[in-house]
Amino acid sequence: MGKPFIRDLQRLARTYEWATGHDVSPLADALGRGVGRSLIAVGSGGSLTAADFACALHQGHTGRLARVATPLDLVAESTQRLEDVTVMMLSAGGRNPDVMGATRSACTREPRQLLVLCGAIGSPLADLALSYDADVFEYPPPGGKDGFLATNTLIAFSLLLYRGYRAVSGLPSDLPPKLSQLLDGVEVEDASAAVDNECRRLWDRDTLVVLHGPSTRSAALDLESKFTEGALGTVQLADFRNYAHGRHHWLAKRASSSAVLALVTGEDEDLAARTLALLPRNEVPIVRLRVKQESFVASMTSLVKIMFVVASAGRARGIDPGRPSVPAFGRKLYHLRAFSPRATRSWETAAIERKAGEPIATLETRGELEKWRDALNSFVDTLRSTNFGALVLDYDGTICDRHARFRGLDAPVAEQLNRLLRSGLVLGIATGRGKSVRKDLAVCLEKRYHHRVWIGYYNGGHVRKLDEDLDPLQLEGSDDPLPAVQRALAADAWISAHTKIKAKRMQLSVVRCAPVSETVLWESVAQLIATEVPNAVSVVRSSHSVDVLAPGVSKRSLVERVRRDLPEERAILCIGDRGRWPGNDYSLLQEPCSLSADEVSPDPRTCWNLATPGVRGVSATLRYLRALTVKKGTARFTINEERAP
Repeated sequence: MGKPFIRDLQRLARTYEWATGHDVSPLADALGRGVGRSLIAVGSGGSLTAADFACALHQGHTGRLARVATPLDLVAESTQRLEDVTVMMLSAGGRNPDVMGATRSACTREPRQLLVLCGAIGSPLADLALSYDADVFEYPPPGGKDGFLATNTLIAFSLLLYRGYRAVSGLPSDLPPKLSQLLDGVEVEDASAAVDNECRRLWDRDTLVVLHGPSTRSAALDLESKFTEGALGTVQLADFRNYAHGRHHWLAKRASSSAVLALVTGEDEDLAARTLALLPRNEVPIVRLRVKQESFVASMTSLVKIMFVVASAGRARGIDPGRPSVPAFGRKLYHLRAFSPRATRSWETAAIERKAGEPIATLETRGELEKWRDALNSFVDTLRSTNFGALVLDYDGTICDRHARFRGLDAPVAEQLNRLLRSGLVLGIATGRGKSVRKDLAVCLEKRYHHRVWIGYYNGGHVRKLDEDLDPLQLEGSDDPLPAVQRALAADAWISAHTKIKAKRMQLSVVRCAPVSETVLWESVAQLIATEVPNAVSVVRSSHSVDVLAPGVSKRSLVERVRRDLPEERAILCIGDRGRWPGNDYSLLQEPCSLSADEVSPDPRTCWNLATPGVRGVSATLRYLRALTVKKGTARFTINEERAP
């Protein structure tokens, strides 16, 4: 199986040029939304190297903790809560059972963000992740699939992630446009030959001790992976200081069968020189593989150079690392389904853990579990017994997929909304946007029912029927005190550099124009307003903006207007996705019968998320809508005791 390793090396220059020129702005935007969170990066084989590099990039560019995990690591930690974590899955093909099992496990534990990098298009991994509302990026290398060992996919992933994180930090790429320039002006074939010449004296020894610094850690890990996978020899890894803590004793006893390869950058030249000077040089061959660059560029260079080391070892030992003879038991091991479907959390367990913010076991230990069960049962009983005459729904993230904000509603959602309208229900649509939402709704909702659809534009600042146009004159400018707020925001250097301010009457929208954390953006805006413009305005946030609302503006204004169209005996069901303060659905989901498709408030009386574990956003809303049985202008919410909506 596989292909000659030399062919993979010959494609590196092409892959490098492609990855350094590819548009990374969508990836940077996704990475930017995770800058305020810790990261768990998951991979196997060569993708584990890319995951390790991703963790180094995340910590270096965001200051947040990150850790690398294998699929088994992630699955085994099934009690770990992920609601404030970004999970990154990396896979060359997106088909192996381990990455699929780990992704299923991650989805049911509901990380705040799931980010997938895959080296193939249309993989099962991508399909699975998209069903969870993940950020999916498919990057097949231009030269095609790798051989047995990860080469071009690894380099592509690493380059794209590096450029993405640079963009997150507001920095341009500092990589040269050609791989030969990264390799000191030498073409791949010549660079490989030079490394081969340096390393030849290592290959008559059985054990290779690899010493590295912080910038070459990922390359060292990849060298061990490739040597083991290609059956090229035994590798021991240590950084220059950890080697001093007992690991040197191997050379004291087995010098005659060992060699040392040191990966040395400008940052650790002095430490490396003093360390290597103390080793038994007369007995042990020592090679310094020098990398002139520093920091993450040195990481990239060393990732390329260790592939030349692998090629050198393969030539010396008569093994082609790109196409080893894989035994039958190896194929069976690879396709072994180690993560058989386990019993996932019930919807009741998930609902309580979302609401309480604690695992069920912890609540039980504290004696608080029964209280939350009673609250959930009371809420569900209220839903079941209430006659609803109207629904008020948030738009973005609730009925409109965030990946397609300007495409409008998907057909299944439109079908359900039209079903409710045909049965006589009244609809309210609450949005932070303006007439673009009216245009989308007018297309997908049947025209004969437009008079029964209310829209709360700009977070409830303007409430109109769908068959009524917005008066442009009413939307220009801002009511007091918003002009003062706008001036203060515009005067702030950080806010001005990272956002655009859109002013409408009753609302200011502060929209990210650079990849920054939504939490950091909200805190910056809220703090400025609290300290410099004290007034009665409110500040709410969504996944793409922070909205400053004039006094009295709230999505509940839409609820009150819809309520006037209903008989007294009929209630309103509210559905949104940002029910946790300061989310822009917080006020909407304070209504007694409110469901969240994602974040919930701590209020035990309302704003529960009853969706199946791992289902959120539009998918969750769609299940809620399908759970409504309608008859003559009245809807009842049905929920199975054993299955979520």
